[in-house]
Amino acid sequence: MEKGSKSIHYAWWIMAIGFVLYFFVQAFTNQVPGLFTKPISAEFNVPRSVFLLHNVFMNLAGFLAAPLWGRLYKKYNFQRLLAFCIVMTAVGFFFRSISTNIYMVIASGFFRGVFFIGTTILPMGLLVASWFEKKRGFATSMITVAASLGGVVFNPLIQTLISSSGWRVADRLSGILVAAMAPLVLLFVRSDPEKKGLKPYGYTGAESAAVEVPKTGLTAAEARKTPSLYFLLFASFSSTFVAGAMMQLSPYLTDSGYDPLFAASAISILGVFSIIGRPLMGMLHDKAKPGTAAAIIFVSAAAGFLCLNFPLNKFLLGAAIVIWGFNSGISLIMPPLWTMEVFGAKDYAVIFSLVVAINRFGSLAGGYLIGLLHDLTGSNNLIWPICSAMMLISLAGMIYSFRASNKRKAQETV
Repeated sequence: MEKGSKSIHYAWWIMAIGFVLYFFVQAFTNQVPGLFTKPISAEFNVPRSVFLLHNVFMNLAGFLAAPLWGRLYKKYNFQRLLAFCIVMTAVGFFFRSISTNIYMVIASGFFRGVFFIGTTILPMGLLVASWFEKKRGFATSMITVAASLGGVVFNPLIQTLISSSGWRVADRLSGILVAAMAPLVLLFVRSDPEKKGLKPYGYTGAESAAVEVPKTGLTAAEARKTPSLYFLLFASFSSTFVAGAMMQLSPYLTDSGYDPLFAASAISILGVFSIIGRPLMGMLHDKAKPGTAAAIIFVSAAAGFLCLNFPLNKFLLGAAIVIWGFNSGISLIMPPLWTMEVFGAKDYAVIFSLVVAINRFGSLAGGYLIGLLHDLTGSNNLIWPICSAMMLISLAGMIYSFRASNKRKAQETV
């Protein structure tokens, strides 16, 4: 794999390593944590809402740490930093496994969040942007779909382990499997193609290895002066906010009169369409114009949320589940792609780290604010229209950003 081959560009190995990282690190951190809610809450005799502060503080830490990691990845050895973040994320699992009170559990969430943000969405966004000139959408979607597949594989295994040996043993095994990814990173990950004597996949410029790929676009300081940055940040926030709303789908269906088995089946169907939909979303980005892709994604998502206002109509409910299944990857797939599309590669690491920070803030705010709104109003009648409105506002902002980007690129080529 040192130079790649004529048939397989090394960029595809980078994608494969990203797939493995998402399959293990992302899945253990974001796909199975719900399994620990009941046993940990029961052991420490606290309400489940108190245990969920573990997740709140993990996302808060990611929000705070993302800009720092963006600058560090730009300045220091990429694979060593990534391996370090992976190992420290694994330490976070062990930290929670030795907790003697709920405060240690919550602290372990913050500790893990500081390093977890530097293991998947941020570094893989940087790697895909560096290694792929073409098919960035496909590569990103194939990497992120691994998290869903990891959830399918590990949820029953971890649940069995919790039932037979306890949640502490399950946490330690999770930590061991996460830490095992560090050697893979050290051996095979390189921050950019030039370090392998290559050009990005799909690059059509000068082929000489001595000629570096030019990095065009805006600096972070220049980006902060444009409305486009704040439209992109709002779209990133909205994508994870509405994902938090969809986490309430199961209780919403049972509150609407469906039995728990029906609600569980609906979630399973949504998961299947999510696995199918993520590669399709990536290919949509690669094939369509950015504005067209954004319109298809945001308009369909807005329509799906409105369908959820009629849960007893099974046709509309089914449509909503299928639509969100296809759009569920929006919070992981589109932010890195749109950041590159709007601002270019010149200061991508720093700008994208800001996008990731706001992405984590959306995740932090979404679940709790949606739950609070339900508690205040006693229903979800306002939740789904709010989500629809956020999708349409995001679309308007991104259309403006793409047009501004196209105008800037046209001026640069004059």
